[in-house]
Amino acid sequence: GGISSLQLGLSALWTLCQARKLDIATLFRWNAEAPAQLAGLSKRKGKLVPGYDADLVIWDEKAQATVKAETIRHRHKLTPYAGLSLQGVVEKTVVMGRIAYSKDAGMAPVPVGQWLHAGR
Repeated sequence: GGISSLQLGLSALWTLCQARKLDIATLFRWNAEAPAQLAGLSKRKGKLVPGYDADLVIWDEKAQATVKAETIRHRHKLTPYAGLSLQGVVEKTVVMGRIAYSKDAGMAPVPVGQWLHAGR
């Protein structure tokens, strides 16, 4: 089934950006604008502007965490990041203005958001 990394993707990419002196604007383009364009959803996703969905990640870009199997939320705990210290910790994820994940409470009891069809 491959190696899941969604939980670690932002922190892993930010760690690499820091090592290569890339700024947060680059990270934003890679993680928000480009995926929205690729999915055909750039008219409502990928930007924080009026009329777009309020999808946000609230994170501490200076915090560091070491990847441990017991903190992995994927079903399969195998990860190439095991034992690495990654920079940036997600505090909350907001989808369409509703909290989908909180570091303290975990996932929302009922999934938030909606299925989107790109119309392609």
